[in-house]
Amino acid sequence: MEKENDLQLKTIADVRRFLEAEGYTAAHSTVDRHFKQGKFGRNTDGLFDVAALKLYAAANLKRIQSGKTMTQEQQELQDARERAKLELIEEQVKTARLKRRREEGQLIDRNNVMLEIAARAGVLESQFKSSIQSGVLDLIDLVKGNPERAADLMRTLNQLVDEVLTEYANMDPAEVVFDAE
Repeated sequence: MEKENDLQLKTIADVRRFLEAEGYTAAHSTVDRHFKQGKFGRNTDGLFDVAALKLYAAANLKRIQSGKTMTQEQQELQDARERAKLELIEEQVKTARLKRRREEGQLIDRNNVMLEIAARAGVLESQFKSSIQSGVLDLIDLVKGNPERAADLMRTLNQLVDEVLTEYANMDPAEVVFDAE
C-alpha cells in the first residue's frame, strides 16, 4: 500500500477514487464542479495534494456511512477516538504478551520474587551459622586469647565467608518452609 506522500493524483478520476477510499461520496459531477469552482486545485507540480483534498472533502463532501459532511471538530473527535482505540489495542497486546511470558515461566510475580529472596536469605543465614558453630573451637584455638592474632582470625573468617558464599552460589535448589510467626 502506498504512503499518502507517495500518491500521485494526476486526474479528477484519481481524486474521486482517493476520496471514495477515504470514505466520502464523490460523484463525478460534484467533484468536477468543485474543481472548476476552485474548491481544490493542483499544486505546482500539476498534481493534487492529498492533505488539501482531505480538507476539501471534510468541508464539502458527505461521508459514505452517514451521508453528512464532517466538521473539523467532528474530524478531530473521530481521530481522537481512533488514537484511543489504537492505544487500547497496544495495551491489550502488551498485557497478552506479559501473560504469555508469565505462563511460559519467563516472569515471576513480585510476591514470589520476594518469597524467593527471603528463602535464599534464610538459607544463607543458616549456612553461615552452621559454619561458625561447627568451626568455633578451631577459631578459639587459632587466636589462643591473644589480641595480636586478630589478623589470623580475620583472615580465617573471611575465608569462611568466601567458602559459604561459593557453596551458596553453586548449591542445588533448597526447600524452604515459612512459618507464620
